[in-house]
Amino acid sequence: MAKFPFSLSVVIPAYNEEANIGDVVRDTLLVLRTLVDSYEVLVMDDASQDRTGAIIDRLGEEHPGLVRAFHHTTNQGTNPTLIELFGAVRYDFVFFLPADKQILPHSIAHYLEVARQGADIVLGWRARRADPFHRAFLNWLYRAIMKLVLGVSYRDASASDLYKTEVLKKISMESRGRLLQAEIATKAKCLGYRVVEVEVKHYPRQAGKQMGIAPRTAWRSLVDLWRLAPEIRKLRKLQKV
Repeated sequence: MAKFPFSLSVVIPAYNEEANIGDVVRDTLLVLRTLVDSYEVLVMDDASQDRTGAIIDRLGEEHPGLVRAFHHTTNQGTNPTLIELFGAVRYDFVFFLPADKQILPHSIAHYLEVARQGADIVLGWRARRADPFHRAFLNWLYRAIMKLVLGVSYRDASASDLYKTEVLKKISMESRGRLLQAEIATKAKCLGYRVVEVEVKHYPRQAGKQMGIAPRTAWRSLVDLWRLAPEIRKLRKLQKV
């Protein structure tokens, strides 16, 4: 297969993922070198309490220029971490990959193919989510609330996504809870960019501990919904999205 005509940054937020992060980064590098000519992997240790930070530092030393290690001294959560990493990328597209090995790096090729066909943002959705029932239910509930409050709906609220970097640079990202991906996609649509949803295979977690939905994250999400609702509705009305 011919390589894609893009350069690509992969961003990976990681919290207490010492059992997974090494394999995730190494597998990502193996996949990327077959897909694109220019690439990088940015990994943020979000104040982990295990060896995650030491592992990504070692990976950065082993792969200089390809793996870039970042660290938080206090835990920020996934979406604030994503916003920080988005601001540090150097290439045409950005792919968000979780550190838990539930979405595998080889899925990146499918996203890039959709981008080659003209998509500016590709949102992944987990048709068969390999998570406990309560997590799937919370995701469904969140989507329902988002539809009610914002008037927008996406199949998934927090899977892996691919973004054109120039789009991210034109959007003010205000969400700090689970609304971030929906906020980006909706604002991008209002600016005339093409957003496409694709199915991505989701695997059961094999190692490490799955974190619950932190009360802080749930509260941030509710605050984001109510605070951004007037802006999103106004943009949608103006652009008829």
